[in-house]
Amino acid sequence: MITVPLTNEDLTKVRLAPSTLWETVISFRVLLHHGGDTVHAPWAKRALRVLPGTSTPYVHVEDTRDAFEKALREGAEEVLPPTRMMEGVSMAIVRAPGGVQIGFSGP
Repeated sequence: MITVPLTNEDLTKVRLAPSTLWETVISFRVLLHHGGDTVHAPWAKRALRVLPGTSTPYVHVEDTRDAFEKALREGAEEVLPPTRMMEGVSMAIVRAPGGVQIGFSGP
């Protein structure tokens, strides 16, 4: 058996996502759930303090374009139209009445 000793600093440099985009998506998910009781909790709390009011909650929907258009019909303002991020994944953002931004993510 081969053993590779790793320090805490080494582990902070390890990426477990298959791509930078997935790392970003997973990071958003951690921020939405505030890190919970995971190893990411300190990072999530620090990031939410540094970025006040800049995080946009996302909702997974069956059809991003349909959800986006329905929100516009119901009075929301367009922030980001449906945008293809990768095969099978699109994202869109609207500003609901009252100024709250909501993101949609899905096919």
